[in-house]
Amino acid sequence: MIGSRKTGVVLVCMAAHAIGGCALVRRHEGRATGDMLIAAGFRPTPADTPEQQRRLRAMPALTIVSETTNGSTTYRFADPYGCGCLYVGDEWAYAEYERAAREREIAWERFAAHEAADFAGAEGRPWGPPDSW
Repeated sequence: MIGSRKTGVVLVCMAAHAIGGCALVRRHEGRATGDMLIAAGFRPTPADTPEQQRRLRAMPALTIVSETTNGSTTYRFADPYGCGCLYVGDEWAYAEYERAAREREIAWERFAAHEAADFAGAEGRPWGPPDSW
């Protein structure tokens, strides 16, 4: 009986830790994307009222959504986890965000390739060949 109670407590603690970790990742993801969106020309609009907060939570979180009205496209990014705001941008801001995201991806790929080459140069050993010590 005591063993099963301890197991239950451990499982509850592990689940709470995992959920907290996920929330932390979502906040970080929202902040990083939000910074890029602002740099691209998106405007952050805080959800100040209960109605705005309800509408923000009803939107797809951490996803850019487009809406075209009268031939003009508006892009929205809801971040209910970090800033509790809605980023809004036009076609120009979205194009600028996409350009910056591509540059960031290329930079990451170059970094990863460089790290892989460094590791391969060490003949697959974390400390390099034995004669390099």
